[in-house]
Amino acid sequence: MAKKSKPSKQAAARKKRRRAKLKAKASGGALDFDHLFLATRDFERTWKFWTEVVGLKGRSRWGRPEYAGEIALGGGSIVVAQGEEGFYDELGYTSEVGKPQLYVRTRDADALYRQMVGRGANVVRSPLTTHFGLRCFSVEGPDGMVVVFVQGK
Repeated sequence: MAKKSKPSKQAAARKKRRRAKLKAKASGGALDFDHLFLATRDFERTWKFWTEVVGLKGRSRWGRPEYAGEIALGGGSIVVAQGEEGFYDELGYTSEVGKPQLYVRTRDADALYRQMVGRGANVVRSPLTTHFGLRCFSVEGPDGMVVVFVQGK
C-alpha cells in the first residue's frame, strides 16, 4: 500500500484560505472596520484634537459652516460631527455626545442581519438603504453601544 504524502505548505495555505472565504461568504462576507462616528458639541476643538494632538490626517470637512469631517484611521476613519443630540429615526438610534457608534463593513448586510437575528442580536434598526446611499442595519452591543453594519466592498 502506497504511503500518502503530506500536502505542501502552499497547498495547505490555499486550502485554509478557501475555507476562510467560504466561512466569510456564509457569514454575510468578511467584516472590517469602516468608521467610528463621534458626535461632538465643539467640532473645531474635536477636529484639532484628532488631527493636531493625536496626529491623524484629516481627509475632508463639510457643511456651512463646517460641522463635520472625516479623519483617516488605518483602513477606515473617524467621522466627527457637531449637531443636535437626539433620536435619528432612519438609523434607529440616539446620537449622544460621548457615546460613539461603531460602523463595521460587510459584503452582504441582509445575510449578516438574518444570521445575527438567529444568534439573538438586539436589533436597533433592521436593514434599510439610508439617505446617504448605504445598505445597513444597527444592533445594540454591550453597555448600550450601537454597532452599525454597512454594506460595502
